Amino acid sequence: MFIHAHPGKRIGLVTQGQNGFLITTIDQADLTDGESKMLVNTLNSARGVNPDTAERMLNLAISGWNQPCNDERLAA
Repeated sequence: MFIHAHPGKRIGLVTQGQNGFLITTIDQADLTDGESKMLVNTLNSARGVNPDTAERMLNLAISGWNQPCNDERLAA
């Protein structure tokens, strides 16, 4: 999932049901934001996660997975 931060720390890993995210070592400081987004979308797509689902997962990982409105099944 794409996380806006400093170059080198933009690509994080969200695990369904776990709060927060882990910064990966996949990102490189010389990648543009566009290249980082493309890389994230490619990695997520290979796992069947579309950009909308990735955004929802990031929001849930930050705000908590046990939200009353979280009755929607996420593909991850």
